[in-house]
Amino acid sequence: MATGTISTDSGVLKQTQYSFSTRFENGISTNPEELLAAAHAGRFTMALSAQLGGASLSVQKLETTTTVTLDKVSDGFAMTKSHLNLVARIFPVLRPNSTPTSKPPKPAAIEVTVNAC
Repeated sequence: MATGTISTDSGVLKQTQYSFSTRFENGISTNPEELLAAAHAGRFTMALSAQLGGASLSVQKLETTTTVTLDKVSDGFAMTKSHLNLVARIFPVLRPNSTPTSKPPKPAAIEVTVNAC
């Protein structure tokens, strides 16, 4: 099976092992599905962070992981599902002249699943 390396202009990936075989076997390298899952988690988290900031919420933690499903299709394999899992700690921003009417909120864990057709 063919193997190679992949690099990015930013240097985040530098001569990183890249191969077809790591899609189905054990090995230390990356593959297309792993890169797409990382991009999906990153874009989702950045967009959510921007929306929460605009809603006067303080973000202490946003941790998103993505699990993708690779299925056999008629002419090969395709990524058919992408499941996002989000762990977040989000609090309201208190204004200088505001007084909380109750106890501060406790951190919460939220699971988000995105299904797209």
